[in-house]
Amino acid sequence: MKRVLIAGLAFIMGVSLLVGCGNDSASLEDFVEAIRAEYELFDENTPRFQLIGATEGVLFYIGGRLVDGGQKVAIYEFSSVSALNTAFDNFPMMGEQGWVRNGRFIIETRHAGAIEIFEAQ
Repeated sequence: MKRVLIAGLAFIMGVSLLVGCGNDSASLEDFVEAIRAEYELFDENTPRFQLIGATEGVLFYIGGRLVDGGQKVAIYEFSSVSALNTAFDNFPMMGEQGWVRNGRFIIETRHAGAIEIFEAQ
């Protein structure tokens, strides 16, 4: 855990240089680090992102673990906006559940602060 925290802090410093860059140069880590800068994240891991056609994904909780009342946040990266649009067509629940898009990325959460940060990237 300590190693992850140290690596995360170092990455935050690096990502702070990238803030303001458009989605074309964004990476999955950019979104995670922007949210990490505002919230403590718990139980980070990689979800089964391949099931929806994403190329990468990360899952974490804000405010504690889910069993402790934390809120789930999953961010998925697709190879292109076209691939993301195809996923939306193939998996209507993404739109029905209010997943928010940002370029070739999508966030699955109900945490308003995480969505706000995601949309601002």
